Amino acid sequence: MQTQSQWKVERLSEECILRVTMDISVDDIAALLVNDKSKIDLAKEMIRVRQPLFDALSVREKEILRLVIQPLSNKQVAGALNIALDTVKTHRKNLMRKLSCRSLKELMEYRVFYDG
Repeated sequence: MQTQSQWKVERLSEECILRVTMDISVDDIAALLVNDKSKIDLAKEMIRVRQPLFDALSVREKEILRLVIQPLSNKQVAGALNIALDTVKTHRKNLMRKLSCRSLKELMEYRVFYDG
């Protein structure tokens, strides 16, 4: 029986790659990468598609994103940067929009740009 992640990759391979970037997590990809070149290529493509979105963020937005994906609460981010809680909420809302994320899980997938 296939796992849900495998089903997503197989189902979405027939659709456009941008759809894939929104529906499968980096952790799901890592779990599927066992000596499978097509899945490695898929992971590389996901990063390639996300890179321009990440690069378009301001320095401050990248700083907020880095803290959010640790994960820190909005209140903790505000304290760490010495800014108002409402400012953090606004940045986070803008990050979700600019990165085309519909959930915190999708936003967390951008941690690949901070790891290693």
